[in-house]
Amino acid sequence: MKRKEEILAWLDTNPKIQDLKKFAKQLGVRLRKSMKKREVIRAIRDFLKKETAETRSSATSPGVKVEEKRVEEIKELPKTYNKDKLVLLPVNPNWLFVYWDMSPETRKIVENLEPGSSVVLRVHDVTYIIFDGKNAHRTFEAYIDVRYTSNYYINVPMPNTDYLAELGYKTPYGEFVPLMRSNVARTPSNSPSPSNRERWYDLRKRRRSVSPSKGVVIKPVERVRVSSPGKGVEYSGGGAFLWESVRSGGIL
Repeated sequence: MKRKEEILAWLDTNPKIQDLKKFAKQLGVRLRKSMKKREVIRAIRDFLKKETAETRSSATSPGVKVEEKRVEEIKELPKTYNKDKLVLLPVNPNWLFVYWDMSPETRKIVENLEPGSSVVLRVHDVTYIIFDGKNAHRTFEAYIDVRYTSNYYINVPMPNTDYLAELGYKTPYGEFVPLMRSNVARTPSNSPSPSNRERWYDLRKRRRSVSPSKGVVIKPVERVRVSSPGKGVEYSGGGAFLWESVRSGGIL
């Protein structure tokens, strides 16, 4: 596109109105069909003045400088927040996802373990119990290398079960020393619920309610009358029943 000085010089040469309208369209200047030549020239000049003023304003505005500075300061998320954290999440009825972060103190313990020790991730089945570290129904463990990973997927055998994870290390003598403990995560059921209760939430009153279910609403069976050789016979059912009756050599 031409520079502003070149455009103004071109306007002074008194170009044709067709060329003016075509150039105004390229600039993005809105024109009316009934505009005369001098009005088109004035519209182009006004557009150039406005564009120049906006450019100067954006170049000198402190707000724009701050915004540019903020964009420059955007960086990647840190690899660690240096806090002890172990989080357990259910994925589906038979899989859990766990991720962790470590404080400098905990990381130092892990990096300076006694020879023969191993970092271990344990998952406990704590359904319907208050876990004290030793009373889990079942315990699963996996040896991990915290130098190369900070998350793990765990396959568990039972759906609809409460699980709790511990991250720690096992000494050369087989003793497990926990360093962090997670929240309790419940895997979802892999089958429809046998409960006959309906749970409702009133959005207006923000109140929950539970009521016995009325069961599945089944439409009543309609009765139809069909013709049979010799007499009228009443059958229960719909079209599918009639079709099966015809196929078996029946009623028509």
